[in-house]
Amino acid sequence: GASTVICMGDEFSPVIKVMQDKYPDVDFIAIDISEESIGELKKNTHCIMFRQEQGAYIAGYAAVKDGFTKFAYMGDHKSEAYVNYANGFIQGINDAAVQNNIAVSIEIAYISDFDTPENAFNYVGSWYDAGLELLMVCAGDYFIESCAQHAVNHMGYMIGTDNDKSHLGANLDYNPFITSAQKGLREVVDTTLDMVL
Repeated sequence: GASTVICMGDEFSPVIKVMQDKYPDVDFIAIDISEESIGELKKNTHCIMFRQEQGAYIAGYAAVKDGFTKFAYMGDHKSEAYVNYANGFIQGINDAAVQNNIAVSIEIAYISDFDTPENAFNYVGSWYDAGLELLMVCAGDYFIESCAQHAVNHMGYMIGTDNDKSHLGANLDYNPFITSAQKGLREVVDTTLDMVL
């Protein structure tokens, strides 16, 4: 009975492609799903694409300016959105490092590179063991919360993505989140709903 369905992430492309025809009276709001990945858009489908690299760039740039030099990025899988976060983060770190004339390091991996999320989580631990200072993680809240515990165990810090992730570190000895590269999801969804309803 829903009049509007909101889907987020490119894994919903094939679903929307079918459902927009099956339910022509239902509006579909497709967040971070390109028109190309769906194919022909019907009048009831509305795509919203964010520029993840912009928020990630600012976060990486500011982190270097704050004195961090050892970085890592862990994304869920190699989709356009997760790769954009990584690319922006790298570019921001690099530009600030060049301006400050300092050496920095960054490690990049995706949970999908590993057999299990637990192995990916253990890999994050190995980064912190090797001196990682700041991790940007773009994944589900359970994984992010586990990484936050690793950060606190090693006196490290984190940057969240999509929306404010600081609540995931609120119950630890200190909150490791220095910021989150936010998209403004609520505002964009509200605006789109106002347009389609």
